[in-house]
Amino acid sequence: MRKRLVISVSSLIFAAVAAVFSFSVFFFTSSTLNQGRAEAHHMATIYAHAFEDGQPIDATVFPDMFGLAILKEDGSLVNEWGSNLPLDYTVLPEVETAMSEGEGEAVKYYDGSFKLASCCLQTPDPSGNTYYVYCHVGVELYGPAFVNFCVSSALVSVAIIVLGIILAYVMSGLSFKPIAASKVRFRELVENRPLTPFPKPHDKPSEEYYREVDEASKALLAARKSLNDEKEGIRNILDSVSDLIILMGEGEDIAFLNKAAAKAFRLDVSKFHSLPSLGFPSEVEQTIRKHRKVEQTYDLNNKTYALRGYMTSGGYVIALADISFEVNGEKLRSSFFSAASHELKTPLTSIMGQAEILSLTPHPDALDPSIDSIEKASARMYRLIEDMLSLSRIEFGHREVKGPVSLAKAAEEAKGALNFLMEEKGVTVMINGDFVYPINYDDAYSLIKNLLENGIRYGHKRGHVWLNFLPNGFEVKDDGAGIGEPDKQRVFERFYRVEQSRDKASGGTGLGLAIVKHTMLSYGGKVTLDSTLGEGSVFTCVFPSVKKGK
Repeated sequence: MRKRLVISVSSLIFAAVAAVFSFSVFFFTSSTLNQGRAEAHHMATIYAHAFEDGQPIDATVFPDMFGLAILKEDGSLVNEWGSNLPLDYTVLPEVETAMSEGEGEAVKYYDGSFKLASCCLQTPDPSGNTYYVYCHVGVELYGPAFVNFCVSSALVSVAIIVLGIILAYVMSGLSFKPIAASKVRFRELVENRPLTPFPKPHDKPSEEYYREVDEASKALLAARKSLNDEKEGIRNILDSVSDLIILMGEGEDIAFLNKAAAKAFRLDVSKFHSLPSLGFPSEVEQTIRKHRKVEQTYDLNNKTYALRGYMTSGGYVIALADISFEVNGEKLRSSFFSAASHELKTPLTSIMGQAEILSLTPHPDALDPSIDSIEKASARMYRLIEDMLSLSRIEFGHREVKGPVSLAKAAEEAKGALNFLMEEKGVTVMINGDFVYPINYDDAYSLIKNLLENGIRYGHKRGHVWLNFLPNGFEVKDDGAGIGEPDKQRVFERFYRVEQSRDKASGGTGLGLAIVKHTMLSYGGKVTLDSTLGEGSVFTCVFPSVKKGK
């Protein structure tokens, strides 16, 4: 860079000297021409005075390239002496100017480096008649004087250029010395090497510059140490947790992974690794590359993890929490749930049969309330077991989907099954439109039946329930009492009842909305609730779009 600066400064000096030299040449030639015009005017004045006094003109004393002529008032020639004289004087601009103004001058090209400077003066003769004295002299522009001028100017220019280059080199050395020292200092900071002291400054600005850079370097080292200590503390904390923590750097590079992650993915923390080293499925890798959010379960080393990926101010973070215990516990719970339901169904069927036999055989009237209570309790228990089995089947996913089905058809069938309840409550159910979707028919029937039954049981007597099919699902709306904010978040939980006594009186099992929720989740859809106390409730089921070709 120093060499480039010297070349640049030298070029500027050379350009400045060249410009000065060009102007000097211009002024030299202009000065030479002005001298020629002055000489021509001087000679014309001398001969005009001599002509006016009637003195004779000596033709032997004329120098080379000198011309003299005496013209009458009309411009005709009286006499002429010398060389390079024109054929017609009346066409000369200096003569025309002299005839109108009394005096005229001109400079004209002659040959090569020579020019003719001419002057024409109006003058009287001894008798008082008007005449014109024309005189021209030769002016050599690029003669020995010009050569001497160019040589001397060139020597001065060369001296100035050499001196400028030397000064530029010396000054650039002084200017670049702090830069060179700073370059060494910055390299030491980058490579974390011991700092070399700055050289002794020769001027106040350099001393101030070195002092400020020294202070900044020390502050940077202190900040780096603090950052490293903090980073090491964070690393120790992250290494102490059991969750797998991975931080992505630029592109696909892994900037950090804790000990748990290194052990789980069998990676050496001292070596460089990239995203493919983790072995995620291609769809997960693509999502991470695009820095999009990831939330799903992931199986690794016979364990189940909750995989979460999300963007932060420090980069893209991948966190895997071991949920094997929860998953296995849920599986055991579901298995127990299903097995217990099956085991309870057999003795319950026997109880219901015995109660029916008792009601049909002769018995004391005092037993009627007891038999009726057994029949109602066993019927409710049977519905509860059926709902528990339905929920188990949904969770285990043992359902076959043969193709798109009409949900309106399933709705009509569900409505028919609820006729007795509708008549008991005096509720009117209205079905509007249709929606065709690839779903197991029994699941479609269960979805709609549970939501319609929920609206009928908990709506007002002689109220209304509307089933409206939408482009991507359906909604069930009632004009009942509505559900308050605290209960909205829990109505889809198993056995949760908004009003315990009312639910028992209505005959509900507390599993209907849980069945709806898990059925929708099994198809990748969702169910939402919009309700206001005193204004009824709207349950909306939305299915994912069907991919083409499926």
